Amino acid sequence: MAAPCMPIGKFAGQRISDMRTTLLLWWSSQDTLRQNYPDTVHAILAELRRRFAQGERIEGELLPDYCDLA
Repeated sequence: MAAPCMPIGKFAGQRISDMRTTLLLWWSSQDTLRQNYPDTVHAILAELRRRFAQGERIEGELLPDYCDLA
C-alpha cells in the first residue's frame, strides 16, 4: 500500500510521514480538509499518534531553538 500523501495545497503529493508535525497539526484543524478529505485526516491523526508516542522526537521538533539558551 502506498504511503498517504497530502492531496491539496502547497504540499500536495508530499508524504504525510515526511511533513513537519506543526503543519500536520494545522492541517488537521482545517475544515476544508476535514470535510473533503476525511481519509487524509485519518492518516494525519494516525501519524500524529505515532509521533506523540515517540516523545523525544516530537519535543525536539516543537520546542523553539531559543529554549536551549535558558
